[in-house]
Amino acid sequence: MQNHSFKHVIKHDLTIGIRQNAPKYIIAILACSFFCMLFFNNVSVMQQSGQVLEDGSLMDCSIFLFRGMAVYIPSQQNPFQIPIIWLIIQVLVALLVVSYPTEDLHSYGTQILTRAKNRSVWWFSKCIWNGLTTMSFYLVVFMVVFVFTIIFGKLSFLPDQLLNQLINEINLKNVDIGQLSFALLLLPMLTSIAFSQLQMTLSFILTPIYSFFIIVCIFVASAYFCMPVFIGNFSMLLRNQLVCPQGTGSIVAIIINLSVTIISIVIGYVHFSKCDILKKS
Repeated sequence: MQNHSFKHVIKHDLTIGIRQNAPKYIIAILACSFFCMLFFNNVSVMQQSGQVLEDGSLMDCSIFLFRGMAVYIPSQQNPFQIPIIWLIIQVLVALLVVSYPTEDLHSYGTQILTRAKNRSVWWFSKCIWNGLTTMSFYLVVFMVVFVFTIIFGKLSFLPDQLLNQLINEINLKNVDIGQLSFALLLLPMLTSIAFSQLQMTLSFILTPIYSFFIIVCIFVASAYFCMPVFIGNFSMLLRNQLVCPQGTGSIVAIIINLSVTIISIVIGYVHFSKCDILKKS
């Protein structure tokens, strides 16, 4: 693997990939802004009614975005309702990585493959682009949360227990703040990276549309079933063992996320190294 070629391909992916995704980042900013406005409006309403006294914090607003839903128990009195905010955030990540790798292969990527004379350069560059794109999405989300908290809330990483019970429907009594921060700020990102790498691999084996559809189906199944095999559970705070006895522990979630990520990258590379590039392009 030639260092110069590898650096050139990564530079190309980051430049073109970010440029193509610019409209999607704008949509993500608008969506997260709406969710933050919804949260702080709920806080304001409850303050006016005297139910809560404190302003919402960075942690409180972040919990609102990534709480997901409690373990679903099917019954006639309890119809299934998908956690819309959580699902939209996950779908927005999936939209960021859905098309660029395959589109690049159909255009300038063929020339890069020819010059690099090494498919691993091209593939692993796409994997790095994939991971950095996913992380940049979460950076954008938390920047939006930060801005709205400065304007409408208080800059604190400490959650308000009463506020979270009433608005976020989550009991944080006796929950360690360090473990909560990890489960809230890092686990969703690690889960999204695993999803994104899996989605990219599936997009080459199948098509981008089919891969996107499969990923969305896994999101919905994750909301319905509280099982580690549906890794979307790991990005929902209400499915974490910190606040849910039936949930999955953070260590187990990390191991499974890393396993899915690595296996997806390896399977994708094996498939890509054997596929007919000219036919695909």
